Amino acid sequence: MKGKINFIKFIQVWGILFLVGLGLSIIAVDIIDSYRDFNFRADKIRKDFIDSNKQIAKREVERVVDHIRYKRTQSELLTRKKIKARVYEAYAIAHNIYQQNRTVESKERIQQLILDALRPIRYENGSGYYFATRLDGVEVLFADIPEMEGKNLLNMRDANGRYVIKDMIKIVKQSGEGFYEYHWTKPGAVGNNFKKISFIKRFEPFDWFIGTGLYVDDVERHIESELLSDISRIRFGKEGYIFINRFNGDALVTNGNRISGTKKLWEVFNNNPQNMKAIFKKEYNAALKPAGGYIYYSHIKLTNPDQSSPKVSFIYGIQDLQWIVGAGVYLDEVERDIISMQSQLNQRIRTEISHFVLIVVGIIGLFSLFFKLLARKVNSDMSQFITFFERAAASDEEMDTESIKFIEFRQIAESANKMTAKRKETAEALKESEQFLISIFESIQDGISVLNPDLSIRLVNGVMKKWYAENLPLEGKKCFECYHNTSEPCDPCPALRCLESGEMEMDVVPGLSDSDVQWVELFCYPIKNTATGRISGVVEFVRDITQRKQMEEEQAKIQSQLQQAQKMESIGQLAGGVAHDYNNALSVIIGFTELTMDELDPNGLLYENLSEVLKAANRAKDVTRQLLAFARRQTISPRKIDLNATVGNMLKMLRRLIGEDIDLTWLPGEDLWPVKMDPSQVDQVLANLCVNARDAIEGVGKITIETANEVFDAAYCADHEGFTPGEFVMLAVSDNGCGMQKEVLDKIFEPFFTTKDVDKGTGLGMAMVYGIVKQNNGFINAYSEPEVGTTVKIYLPRFKGKAADAPGKVTTEILIGRGETILLVEDDPATLKLTRTMLSGLGYTVLAAATPGEALNLAGKHAGEINLLVTDVIMPEMNGRELARRLRPICPGLKCMFMSGYTANVIAHHGVLDDTFRFIQKPFSKEDLAKTVRRVLDE
Repeated sequence: MKGKINFIKFIQVWGILFLVGLGLSIIAVDIIDSYRDFNFRADKIRKDFIDSNKQIAKREVERVVDHIRYKRTQSELLTRKKIKARVYEAYAIAHNIYQQNRTVESKERIQQLILDALRPIRYENGSGYYFATRLDGVEVLFADIPEMEGKNLLNMRDANGRYVIKDMIKIVKQSGEGFYEYHWTKPGAVGNNFKKISFIKRFEPFDWFIGTGLYVDDVERHIESELLSDISRIRFGKEGYIFINRFNGDALVTNGNRISGTKKLWEVFNNNPQNMKAIFKKEYNAALKPAGGYIYYSHIKLTNPDQSSPKVSFIYGIQDLQWIVGAGVYLDEVERDIISMQSQLNQRIRTEISHFVLIVVGIIGLFSLFFKLLARKVNSDMSQFITFFERAAASDEEMDTESIKFIEFRQIAESANKMTAKRKETAEALKESEQFLISIFESIQDGISVLNPDLSIRLVNGVMKKWYAENLPLEGKKCFECYHNTSEPCDPCPALRCLESGEMEMDVVPGLSDSDVQWVELFCYPIKNTATGRISGVVEFVRDITQRKQMEEEQAKIQSQLQQAQKMESIGQLAGGVAHDYNNALSVIIGFTELTMDELDPNGLLYENLSEVLKAANRAKDVTRQLLAFARRQTISPRKIDLNATVGNMLKMLRRLIGEDIDLTWLPGEDLWPVKMDPSQVDQVLANLCVNARDAIEGVGKITIETANEVFDAAYCADHEGFTPGEFVMLAVSDNGCGMQKEVLDKIFEPFFTTKDVDKGTGLGMAMVYGIVKQNNGFINAYSEPEVGTTVKIYLPRFKGKAADAPGKVTTEILIGRGETILLVEDDPATLKLTRTMLSGLGYTVLAAATPGEALNLAGKHAGEINLLVTDVIMPEMNGRELARRLRPICPGLKCMFMSGYTANVIAHHGVLDDTFRFIQKPFSKEDLAKTVRRVLDE
């Protein structure tokens, strides 16, 4: 039992403690403020010091990097100056020997004297030497390889196939002297592709040219060596220096010293290699940043190599040299100043504390004396008050407030009398409140369940009874038995989590399988004792989210379909753009190949080789066409067709395509509706589907092609993913092959996806089928089961209007021009040159322009009639259609023909050409161009 406390002494003790605490608090606040101010000033001093020195280090590094780049840019200029000076020296030697001996010695003797004088001369550590060559290509001096002297080197080539001696002879004949760059074998090095610059000068007395050359990389290494030596001597600040390492860790300049030989940075500082490896890793990461970066670490000083000090360095990487350039500053200087400031602060605080303690002790003494005098007067009245309360506690009598002297105690007595009167009123109000809370509890439309710590049900509202009880009592039973029909708690159980964490927990859990409440959202709140904090249970708020869950699943399904459609559309746009640029290149390859073959003997080897090139280009042209088909950008000519008749015409070819071991069954639908489509696209679709079906069958099998009319309403399409309401003609291709797993089936329409070997499929077949179907406003579905087979169903919209008849047969004869004038506009130089050559070869007069502005200028200046405009669709300044419009007033009656690597929306809408314009698809052959131009001119 705790001891009784004297109220007067209690107040006295706590008063003293309060004064002591107040004094300590004032001291603590003063100390904290002092140290806070000190820390602020120290941080500012430290920050200013670091920022200033970081800028110094960065400035030094940037200055060194600029110097390195400048010196490196001078390498080739320095090389040229050196070799030119050397050649002039050699020329002076030869000229002096010739002048001194021409009257006394024979020509052969003078030549020998000159060669003997030049042969032993070396410079640049022996890598530089002289050579001399006659203008007929015979080498007379080759100091590095004497066995080459006397040989004719006219056909000597460098690493890039250039005729070096021929080119040098041409230079000296035209200019007398000059520089020449080539790639040559370097003594002592592997390979023959080292850049070399030579200077040659003609020596007229003997029709020679004398020259010498240097390898550019030798000069660059010499410059780099000089740079490293210069950089090693750079100092700034107290102990600042520049250090340089290679990206692979080789140390070049460290601690202001040039490192000789090849040593890793951590080998130079072998007393702590692990620390140096960590520092180098920071340097390397900072050097990879485009603008460089700062690193922080500890490193030894030049003045104190036995102790590491904190340091910050700026690092910059020179990628082409693979150099890491850095400069750093030590941070311990500022720390010494800060430590001195802190020592002064500590001394001041100790003095203030001593003074304050004396003041507090004096105040406590005065307080004790004052309280002792006050206590004597209070004890008398307090004794009477205590006696009164002891009597009042033993009876129901009210307190006599008139006998109490102190006003404060009288107010307490009056309050006690009121408590008795209000006790009865409070009991009645509490009963009313309980009834009100129960009404609220039952009116809430969400389920409420109060659980004990053992998960037994303490209380539920009417909603929970309606969902789970069916008029049976729930109280006392386990919640998982009633709500989930299980013998163990759910995993995870939000109620258990709530009991463990003491915080709100929520989860979405399934309801009873045989109930309308399939999914519920559960919020669990702990019931805590506000005094002890102990958890005595859990309140669960249960909300039926079955309908919301179903809506979310439906939205997720719709979102998945939308994402798939967006992905296929994005891939289609990419394919269309790639095919456009690819077609420009193929146009040049096919066109110039055909033009070259026209001038060759058909029986020659070169003609045969170019034929193979042309075949390969046409195969590439087919791949481009497949890309355009997938992208729904290829040019087509749709018309009204009978799908049964079109498929029937393909059967013979399809049987040859799939082979004799596979049975092809044709099941045409009766009274089949017409569709509007390019018949060639039907051929492409059937060929790709049948080839895929054939490859899925091992040995003997069966492929079935069938057609039928189908009508889908909105209700049907809502239950079937991918279907669209309307009237459609179905084309189905089925096989009894190996089938596909779902993960493979989901990707079959993606371009370049294939399960075949690398040399057996491009992955564009099904993508092209998908593109063709979408281009014709249809949709496609594939069904497959492993070891059962695959069915691909295509639905094309029924055509009810009128369409153009099928085009007539086109002759293969190359049609020649009749001297008409054609204005050709093409922004691609290679395609412009090719098309101009083709049209000129066909007998047309060609005005060629690389831009629309140039074309307008040509048309305005041309005196005669311009019969035809042949223009690319997409060009700078304006498109082809706008150019044609602006040319009409200048050239009345001008006919127009467009060409492009893709149709584009300028002249085509969703891949179908406007009938008022003529168009040729890149790449095109000379025959295609001749037919199209002739047809447009003859219309």
